[in-house]
Formats: sequence, C-alpha cells, structure tokens
Amino acid sequence: MAANLMSMAEKRQLMQAPVRALDPDGFGIVTLLTGVFLVCAVALFCWPRAAAELPLAFWISLTGTVGGAAGALWTYQGHRRRKAAAKAGAAEMGAQGERAEGGPSVE
Repeated sequence: MAANLMSMAEKRQLMQAPVRALDPDGFGIVTLLTGVFLVCAVALFCWPRAAAELPLAFWISLTGTVGGAAGALWTYQGHRRRKAAAKAGAAEMGAQGERAEGGPSVE
C-alpha cells in the first residue's frame, strides 16, 4: 500500500498550468494603478478641504504616482524587449522554413 502511494506521489508532480499569461510584463496593471494614484493626487490637489482632512493622503498618492511612473517605464522596457525577441524569433523561423523548402536563404 505504501509503495502504491509513493508511486502516485511521484506521478503527480506540481507543474504550471498550460495557459498563456494575461500580462507577462506587468505593464498594464502598473499603468492602471499609476493612473489611480494620479487621479487621487489631482483630486486632493483640486479640493484642498479634503486634503486638509487627510494630510498624508496627498503625499501618498503623489509618491504612488511617481513610483508608478518609474515602474511603468521599467516594465515598458521589458515589454519592448520581449516583443523584439518574439519578432526576431518569428523572422528566424520564417527564414528556416524557406531554407527547409529549398527556397532562397535570407542571411
């Protein structure tokens, strides 16, 4: 019985689900949350009475906006690199396909 349970445990290893990530770089969510911080900062700047009641809220929203902008720039660079790598990979696969069919080499 114990040997049977051990073989079942060996067969069932943890693995990642075979689905595509919605946002592999995180650019979309970082941009969205930066926008939320920006809206809060502008709202508190335009209504000083609300900012007087919540003195730290303006500075927190301003800090979130600046930090989010830096994060958006960082994730955008990763997004751009991933897109360029995918484009280069597709071009390489196309060139290999032409050579495999006997067509001209694209080098």
